[in-house]
Amino acid sequence: MFKKRLGFMLFTMFLCLFIFSYLKLNVHAEGEILRVAFNSNAILYHYIDEDGEYRGMHIDMMNWIAKAKKMQIVYIPFETNQECINALNSRDVDVILGHRTNDRAAAGLQYTNELSSSSLCLVVPNELAWTIENSEGRQVYSAVMEYGTAPNYYMTQIGIQRYLSKGNQVSVFEALIEGEADMAIAVYDCFIFLLNKAGLKDKYTILRRYIAPVSYAMLVRKNDLTTFNILESGLTELRASGSYESIYKKWQPEDEKVALLKLIRRMTIIVVVLGCIVLAIILFNIMINRMLKRKVAEKTKELYEANLELDRRMMQIQSESRIRYGMIEFSPSGMVAFDKNYRITLINHAARRISGASDDCVGSDVRNLSVFGEILKKIEYDIFSLMRYGGKVSHPVTTELENGENKRSYRYNLYSFCDESDINNILLDVEDVTIEERKKQELFEQEKNRSLNRLIAGIAHEIKNPLMAIRTASSLLKTQGNDPEVQDAFTRLVPKEVDRINQLVEGLINYARPIKGKREMTNLAAVVRECLYLTKFAIKNRNICYKVDMDDSVFVYVNRDKIKQSLINIIMNSIESMERKLLNEPEKQLLLDISVSKDQSFALVRIRDEGVGMSEVEIKRCREPFYTTKLVGTGLGLSLVQQFMEENDGVLDIRSELACYTEVLLKFRRYDEDEKQDTDN
Repeated sequence: MFKKRLGFMLFTMFLCLFIFSYLKLNVHAEGEILRVAFNSNAILYHYIDEDGEYRGMHIDMMNWIAKAKKMQIVYIPFETNQECINALNSRDVDVILGHRTNDRAAAGLQYTNELSSSSLCLVVPNELAWTIENSEGRQVYSAVMEYGTAPNYYMTQIGIQRYLSKGNQVSVFEALIEGEADMAIAVYDCFIFLLNKAGLKDKYTILRRYIAPVSYAMLVRKNDLTTFNILESGLTELRASGSYESIYKKWQPEDEKVALLKLIRRMTIIVVVLGCIVLAIILFNIMINRMLKRKVAEKTKELYEANLELDRRMMQIQSESRIRYGMIEFSPSGMVAFDKNYRITLINHAARRISGASDDCVGSDVRNLSVFGEILKKIEYDIFSLMRYGGKVSHPVTTELENGENKRSYRYNLYSFCDESDINNILLDVEDVTIEERKKQELFEQEKNRSLNRLIAGIAHEIKNPLMAIRTASSLLKTQGNDPEVQDAFTRLVPKEVDRINQLVEGLINYARPIKGKREMTNLAAVVRECLYLTKFAIKNRNICYKVDMDDSVFVYVNRDKIKQSLINIIMNSIESMERKLLNEPEKQLLLDISVSKDQSFALVRIRDEGVGMSEVEIKRCREPFYTTKLVGTGLGLSLVQQFMEENDGVLDIRSELACYTEVLLKFRRYDEDEKQDTDN
């Protein structure tokens, strides 16, 4: 019974000790700061760069371990290894990073597993390399080395009796290049790094690549088992994670022999591949020659038959060309073809009638041709750009020429003929649509007058308010004209109300005036605000409210009047749609959401209403001329909006859901501030 109790007590003590050690290890790993000493002159492994940052292969490894173990690292640099050992013994630091494992001064301290390894090498200037290599007695030459790196028997083996000791590899490097010694026994990786950094690698020779091994590890006090165990486990995790190899390769200079072997291997592969290709080409040529001999007779016969077929095809092509020429010649619209120099290559009868040109105008400059030349001068882009048409054809555009009673309307289209990736000919197709445009304009004026009447009714009601205020103020002048307060109120109120009336009337006049044909740089948000100012007086129902979001930095190059007409048409449609919906739902609150924004390439105007919406059929047909779902209207509103958008290089997009909403999106090419200035100039 006593033995069982004793065993149970021992087991309990062992378990408590294990738990205490585990908790202590974790607390140290996650809560304490680890003070790490390092020799700042161990270039490549741990040093201080020009910016004062701690860098090196061992620094990267220590940072990885600290992150994995959730430790905070405080680096403390020293000039020599002995200073690091003194700091560790005096408990000023907890760890020495990257210390040589063969340092006798570290007796009584404990090394972790190896961090990295290299070798001692013999470095000599190029001018002494051959002499020292072939000299039997090297006693006359001196060498410099880091103290403690090379025991005496290595020096005896090399045949060196005169040597100079330095405190670190940087001092060894400086002593060699300054001529204090004839050669250096140095750590290979560190010295190659220093030579590359100084740009002196081509001036020195590695006479012996391997003299003795050199390895580096972390050094802790023997009684500090907690720190030792954390570093050992962290180093094991580093090697297992694969990060050790990437850190090592990042700092390890490539061996010249390894690089040479890689180059030889690559050259061998290239030579073999080229030889195989040459052999394959020779065999292929032999096979082709044999095949050609078999095919010569067959091809001779086929050539004769092909000549007969070619004659037949030429006759067919000539016939097709005559048909095509006839289609162009007798087309009701005027057609003129011209090359990249604007020289006319083809002109049909209708084009001669429209322009008044003579029959011998082929070869002349198309820009001097009446109507056709004027249309080309109005086009502001490069018509020979494939990017403009997508390679084939542009969209139809209607334009006006001359003014007053002689004003004519023409619809034109451009067809491009391509040779490989370049346009070499353009066909300009022009149709006189003056009568059609006049009829369309008359119908449009009717539609505009209908909207105008509604706007006038709203504005007339709105004008009553400032007029009433002016009348009240005027009546006070009769009875209280000598009162300074009344005089001050009169001078402030009356001009303000008069300006308000002028603004209303001016906006109405601008909307009612005829459309001008000139394009100009326009602030899109300003145009939308003008339209909103006019159309808000046409709202008959108080349950319709606005939501406006404007970006005042958006500029477009458009015909301002046409875009304004289009926006008013769309906004009026939205108001009417919501009023129709409110007839059935009078208590509902509806929103008209209008925004001006931009993306990387386009300026955008978005108008969204919560009206009756449209069906899929109505969405497809709403831009057709004379199609309408209203009891009163011409059906030309959206048709003209579509035309105005095309003439201003814009896109009209309509989305809707029946009984829910309608969203109209106008997209224009956006102009940046630099482009705006260029256009203004």
